Amino acid sequence: MRQLPVILIFLCLFTMKSHYGQSLSDTISLVTFEVVDSVAPFREAGINYSLDSALMAAHDGGNLTELLAAGLPVHIRQYGPGSLASVSYRGNSASHTQLEWNGVLLNSPMNGQSDLSTFPVFLTDEINFTNSAASLHSSSGAFGGKISLNTESQLDKGHQVSMIQSIGSFNSLESSVSVGISDGQISSKTRIFRQSSDNNYPFVNYAMANDPVETQNHASFASYGALQELHYKLKKGGIYAKFLYTNSDRLLPAVITASSLDENQNDMLVVGMIGYYKQFKKSSLKSSVSLIQSEMGYNANIIDLHANHQMFAVQKNLEYTHHFGKKTRITASKRIISNSVHSGSFQNKKSRLNAGFGFKLEQKINHHFVAQFTGREEFADNRFSPFLPSAEITYQYFRKKSWRITAGAFRNFRFPTMNDRYWQPGGNPDLKPELQDGCDLVVSFSNPASQKKPQFEVTSAAFLTHSDDLITWVPAESGNIWMAMNYKDVWTKGAEVSGKLSHTFRKCRFAFDIKYQYCRSEYGDDYESSNCKGKQVIYTPESTGTGGFLFGFHHFFLRYENLYTGLRYISSDNQWFLPAYDIQNIYAGKNFEINSNKISISFACYNLTNTQYECIAYRPMPGRWVKGTIRVYLKSTK
Repeated sequence: MRQLPVILIFLCLFTMKSHYGQSLSDTISLVTFEVVDSVAPFREAGINYSLDSALMAAHDGGNLTELLAAGLPVHIRQYGPGSLASVSYRGNSASHTQLEWNGVLLNSPMNGQSDLSTFPVFLTDEINFTNSAASLHSSSGAFGGKISLNTESQLDKGHQVSMIQSIGSFNSLESSVSVGISDGQISSKTRIFRQSSDNNYPFVNYAMANDPVETQNHASFASYGALQELHYKLKKGGIYAKFLYTNSDRLLPAVITASSLDENQNDMLVVGMIGYYKQFKKSSLKSSVSLIQSEMGYNANIIDLHANHQMFAVQKNLEYTHHFGKKTRITASKRIISNSVHSGSFQNKKSRLNAGFGFKLEQKINHHFVAQFTGREEFADNRFSPFLPSAEITYQYFRKKSWRITAGAFRNFRFPTMNDRYWQPGGNPDLKPELQDGCDLVVSFSNPASQKKPQFEVTSAAFLTHSDDLITWVPAESGNIWMAMNYKDVWTKGAEVSGKLSHTFRKCRFAFDIKYQYCRSEYGDDYESSNCKGKQVIYTPESTGTGGFLFGFHHFFLRYENLYTGLRYISSDNQWFLPAYDIQNIYAGKNFEINSNKISISFACYNLTNTQYECIAYRPMPGRWVKGTIRVYLKSTK
């Protein structure tokens, strides 16, 4: 049994005992768990990005779509404001990028995707992005990386109230309120939000003769929701409970070359979770159980088409980390997900049990070299995945400045989604899982901040991946229906560069950041007969980049950002394409402080140059639009 070694290692690690407990700090991150010890922190594997608080504050009134586009070297595939939005990274599809909220996987079990437009920034405190290799110890299938949304419980903070109100073009309104209560042992935080827009923006219709200016219609949306968090601190750990609810109603506009079908869609998500964590001198334990219910309703009234899909899941996560001296750390984890789907597009109710077991071994060889090895195995559809390894070696040099060079290789694996297997018509129960092999080379450099010198960080990476048996929907021989097939393999190669420069001098602060990715993602040998071999994968730009500048003086602040997306082909033979575009956004405002209370007033102008562009063919995006925001933060004295 090839899975036996992994299971034995997993069981052995979870039977280890540790003592000499240690108290926690008042601010507790329930996802990222630091062991307080003389052992120096280990570096996470692969490529890792964390969005800074200044960038998140600039976008705290919107959803994840604009924030991730500004802060990550990814391509956002968006059908329009408030419509379906997903992430593509290194040429992978939307279903290859995983979205987690406090460790809970939110991707739909039906199509494997997550919709960024339905999740507001207001409901998260920390956002991290990791590539395929870095996500392997906790999950498989994230060929296009993993987005982790985390919330934090803060103890001994008294009473806190924050309110955000935004008003923008096209009758856009965004409102949110947060109330927090805590002492040294118990904390509670409640957040509620509502967002809406008529979305009746003008656009140039290049599909019509003489390029007339038209107005988008039948595109309004409204979303609302709430988040409740409770935390109770124990002597050597704590317990917590979280409840998340979001609901979105939206009208779906037709493409500009077709008549409207009077379409609308409703999406609902409910997540309830309870968790427990415990910390020892050299180890930590985390566990959680979550219930996830989601529902999607679709209506096309003109053709009398109505569909309703209901999904229910139970998810169990367990993770144990132990330090052996100062040079060795081992982490073992398991995740079990039980999915159940009711859909009129399936012949009957479908269920799936997915169990994953993983471990990560980190070893400091000497002062300069650190090695890391990760292994994982998954079980679903009555079969085991192949063993999924990831290995990397890092050379690091620390003096006045820091250099780090990392080389790694990995294998990832993804089971077909339930739509791929069971959708009627076209689902294929005989599909093979997808497989990806890849390697990375990462070089980073940084110098510490000081009063006289600015802080500087730069990271560059080169990558190569080969994905085989990728699932795609192609026309059947009859031509009347589309079928899911293991039809293509894809070679992807490219490079990434990111840099950040910041400095504070007296009452002035400035920061400059830039991220760029070159990605050549080509169809492989399976496309030789269709003359597509060597062509760029559709909707995958070769170049994407973001750049931003922040200047602060006393209580005033100004931020400028530029988002670039290169040419994207929309046909497999690369004969048809969407042109490249640049989007410039600017934010300005002033903060006021009254005792321990704060008020912030800001103004934002999006798409400053009124660029006419499309993320998806025949789906126009808005030109220039503006938004004003007021934020109020009230805090009581302890």
